Amino acid sequence: EGISIYDLKIYNKLCHISLPEEKPLIAAYLIIEDSKGKNDFSGWMIKDLPSVSSMEHPLYDIWLKNCN
Repeated sequence: EGISIYDLKIYNKLCHISLPEEKPLIAAYLIIEDSKGKNDFSGWMIKDLPSVSSMEHPLYDIWLKNCN
């Protein structure tokens, strides 16, 4: 089950939060579709490295803040 925001549906498939003794890292494997069911993005988003895995969309920017 995904979350609907405007005309996007966002599915959080996997989450990774590093252990306290490791370098802080929050990442999520997301699938993002528009209202037509087109897959706009699928892959890992990393909170502190948004340029590494960003979604390219003419209207929306999606930024990972946390896994939930």
